[in-house]
Amino acid sequence: MKKNFYIVLLFTITCISFSQTKEDTSNWILKELSNHQLKGNIGYSNYFINEGSITEEYLWNTTGKFTLGMYAKISLKNVYQIEIDKSQVGYIFNLKCKSNCVSVRWYDNDEKIKEQYSTQTFTIQIDQNDSTLLDRIPKALAHLIKLYGGNAKIVPLKKDPF
Repeated sequence: MKKNFYIVLLFTITCISFSQTKEDTSNWILKELSNHQLKGNIGYSNYFINEGSITEEYLWNTTGKFTLGMYAKISLKNVYQIEIDKSQVGYIFNLKCKSNCVSVRWYDNDEKIKEQYSTQTFTIQIDQNDSTLLDRIPKALAHLIKLYGGNAKIVPLKKDPF
């Protein structure tokens, strides 16, 4: 009996020690989001992961200078579902929570808040240049959510029947 306990303990320690850390996982996610950012002529997103939250800052540049910004933040431990979707230009990952846990703030170039609200979905979009990311990013997000005390289910991309 004692021998079985030590075997299980050794197996558990081995599995835990080879798992990616919060820092490793965060850095990989941020690198991929930056490298596969949707390229547009009106704006761009910056993502940050710190203190158990992921933040997006989207800046619009419609006149050659910053004109409008959006700031969204979600606590990772509150995410219960990661939905995968696809648009004509990119892949979409919707991080969902059961209550309004995403804070959103719109502001102008003077950083005056124009609108502020809460919602249940935090959306991440990337280009379609690397199809492997369709599975890898949600897995990394689910791992990071688990490291911060949450538990998110991945909802795969729905296949088109025809």
